[in-house]
Amino acid sequence: MLLRSIRSSLILILFVSQGIAQPIVRSEYYAEMPFWESPVVAFRGAYPLTVERAAQRINLKLDYDEHNRVVQASVRIGDKLKPFEGRFGNLYINAPRTTVTYDKNKERHQFYDILGNRITVLNDVYEKLYVKDEHGRNISLKFLDQDGNPASDYYGNRKFEWNYRTDGSVVERRTDAEGNITPLRGEFQFMLTRITYGSDGQVNMLQNINEDGSQVNAPCGASTLKYFYDSQGRFLRWEVYDKEGNPAIGPSNTAGEYNVFDGIGLSSIVFFGKEGRPATHWSGAERWAYKRDAFGNILELAFLDADGNLKLGNRGYAGIQFVWGKQGRFLQSQTYIGADGKAMNHSELGVATTKYVHSSKGLVTEVTYLDASGRIVARKDNQVARIRHSYHDNGVLDQTTHFDLNNKAITQ
Repeated sequence: MLLRSIRSSLILILFVSQGIAQPIVRSEYYAEMPFWESPVVAFRGAYPLTVERAAQRINLKLDYDEHNRVVQASVRIGDKLKPFEGRFGNLYINAPRTTVTYDKNKERHQFYDILGNRITVLNDVYEKLYVKDEHGRNISLKFLDQDGNPASDYYGNRKFEWNYRTDGSVVERRTDAEGNITPLRGEFQFMLTRITYGSDGQVNMLQNINEDGSQVNAPCGASTLKYFYDSQGRFLRWEVYDKEGNPAIGPSNTAGEYNVFDGIGLSSIVFFGKEGRPATHWSGAERWAYKRDAFGNILELAFLDADGNLKLGNRGYAGIQFVWGKQGRFLQSQTYIGADGKAMNHSELGVATTKYVHSSKGLVTEVTYLDASGRIVARKDNQVARIRHSYHDNGVLDQTTHFDLNNKAITQ
């Protein structure tokens, strides 16, 4: 009995030392983190995995306490944390490990790197602070910096507020540091938004509304986005409509898109116009195509025309290729490709390949820029040819030095 008590105490101490206030009683594993438009739901996975299958690939692990609350979210390869380079992720999970603590009507999210160091995300966000109502529903979200002061995410949002309607919908208001309402995302000019849910619990519609709750068209002419999912919770399709219910062009210059899967992973995204025919996305492509490795990492993102041929997008290249380490955990390089499928120099940067060197702990120690022929080259925008990082023993960044083409240190 005493041994069991000691063991339980040690487990609880371990959880507290890792930044988790509640012990973990169960875990879930997912192959995908689906796209969703609002942080009113903080964590969500798609395509559930067994423990055995999760051990073989990229996975999102969600840990729950005895009250069935998420206390930790981890992005991993097998059972090892994966550096968060944004190629497996979405808008609202932002770090290799996120811990969640609960106190009365508050929920706090804190972020950690692969070595357990506390980090900031979304530019300067050190902590996310949710406030809940008497029913346990999230009614607001604020961002805090490392000193506990208000911070903004990279879209300029400082605060989210949610109002729950009797019809089951949720109205979301986003405001900036001056208290002005902010658009949904950058050029996505939906302002005050109403979220509705389907019988599967997924968001099935997002509408742009005014203060009276009436639908209004955004500057692009759209008012409603409809969403569709498969039985595994993966995002299948979205469609754009105006306030009268007619097909409309959304902020991405299309009337919608649908996703195609090859096994677990997304293999392509097809963009369409109001008549359902292929349309040109803001990227300049009619289709995006993906290649993946056995771990689920993206090996290539290619821009294609309506016939499936490589084409130069609006940024001047036809795709990006990625090389990963043997265990799939660390990114080794990324290369821009042209319409011929070969390496090409980015027109603005003058760089074809960015190469990364990692330490035994997985920390990036050197970044080198190469041209299409494989020679080291200086970026056009800042004349940097190589970057070196040094770290303290705990893995926290100590110093970053930039070098020009002649290997001389330069000031950034």
